[in-house]
Amino acid sequence: IEAHNAAFERLMWWNVLTPKHGWPRPAMTQFRCTAVTAAALSLPRSLDRLGDALGLDVRKDKRGRDLMKIHSIPVRFEAGQPVWHEKADDAASLDAYHDYCDTDVKTEQAAAKRMIPLSDEEQAVYHLSETINDRGLRIDVRSARAAIRLAEKAKAQINDELTSVTEGYVTAVTQVAKLQAWCKLQGVDLPALDKDEVDELLHDCDDIPGRVRRALELRQEGAKPSVEKIASMMNRVCDDGRARGVYLHHGAGQTGRFSS
Repeated sequence: IEAHNAAFERLMWWNVLTPKHGWPRPAMTQFRCTAVTAAALSLPRSLDRLGDALGLDVRKDKRGRDLMKIHSIPVRFEAGQPVWHEKADDAASLDAYHDYCDTDVKTEQAAAKRMIPLSDEEQAVYHLSETINDRGLRIDVRSARAAIRLAEKAKAQINDELTSVTEGYVTAVTQVAKLQAWCKLQGVDLPALDKDEVDELLHDCDDIPGRVRRALELRQEGAKPSVEKIASMMNRVCDDGRARGVYLHHGAGQTGRFSS
């Protein structure tokens, strides 16, 4: 059973079609993923770009994203129930969505025929990674919540000091444009506040006004991505304390390492 990003089809099959509709449950080892095959060949992982790279006669329908928003993604929820797009039951739009799905399948089939399949050894690694993804990574939810509380407390203190240093001009480390404007008023013109550029400036320039240096140090301290990673863990954790689907097989096309 071959599909592009086959984990989606497999999980829908196992968790919906089998228990709700009585379909037979295929084994993990029966699934093949053309996205993984493409990545292993250093080809684009997205079906759209893969079709372009392979010069396929059939290509992914670019209307798909808009159609998906109409028919598969609720506009909002009210009292726990989904509210759908006004065109969700439109016959012509549904027909277009059906055609989009057909075109996707034909594109996947054409891509599969053009690509060299994974070796048996690499296919086994893919199945192992999917097993790991299904089992999930345990998240220490209690510690994660405590870390987020500490980070919020620290960020509040950083923002208070930044407000004081800039005399109220900048009140939060997230106000990048305001901080740039304030720095310019102090005689330091920064085209961007990227971490590496600011680090280099703080390290190499001794003549930065003290208040500007401190404001930039506060920006660096308060904008660290590590806290956002903890929040991402909490956004993905399941009721049993595990985050699933976190590993991407062959995430780095050249080296073949996993990404997460």
